[in-house]
Amino acid sequence: MPDAALASGDRLLLYTDGVVEARNADGALFGEQRLKAALDDLTGADPMHIKTQILNRLRDWSGDGLTHDDVTLIAIQLS
Repeated sequence: MPDAALASGDRLLLYTDGVVEARNADGALFGEQRLKAALDDLTGADPMHIKTQILNRLRDWSGDGLTHDDVTLIAIQLS
């Protein structure tokens, strides 16, 4: 397995399963694909903007379903 060292400028997103397992009114999961799409849309954004936008998308997706599990996001950019 190749080394996966992080370098200056790299970004890291840590999240709990409540992010990808959030469900909408129809019971569909937010899922890893939607999370990846959000990250792709936010390429180059600062960590606070990334966190805010993902949480906004999650709220829009799930409505009141968001509260069924813990939701934690940590966005980091290495300097």
